[in-house]
Amino acid sequence: MVLFASWLEQPFAAIQSMTQSDMAIILYMGICGTLVAYYFWMQGTQVIGPRKVTSMFNLIPVFTLVISMALGTMPHFTQLVGIVLVTSGVVIANSNVRIKSFVQTKLNTSRAVPREL
Repeated sequence: MVLFASWLEQPFAAIQSMTQSDMAIILYMGICGTLVAYYFWMQGTQVIGPRKVTSMFNLIPVFTLVISMALGTMPHFTQLVGIVLVTSGVVIANSNVRIKSFVQTKLNTSRAVPREL
């Protein structure tokens, strides 16, 4: 698949035309996006615990969309629906037991198969 994508997109021609500034930006994004981000992620895991960090992981696409909106990109309707769904899921997962039991009860009753007599 990588070979097909490389053949289709011809990335090696683009690499040859890159300036030192372009390479520095890519190196900066690679270092900050991997090493620094994962370091802070692990620090957060130690501070607030893995249970809350796991549910917050689902918010990464939401914040990515918020950042792109701040840079002037208009979101599509499906992206806005996704934000609502993800945020609702995180709220329910981190809410008190009463809401969780209500949602679980609703899910179980909707999946119940009626018996034939």
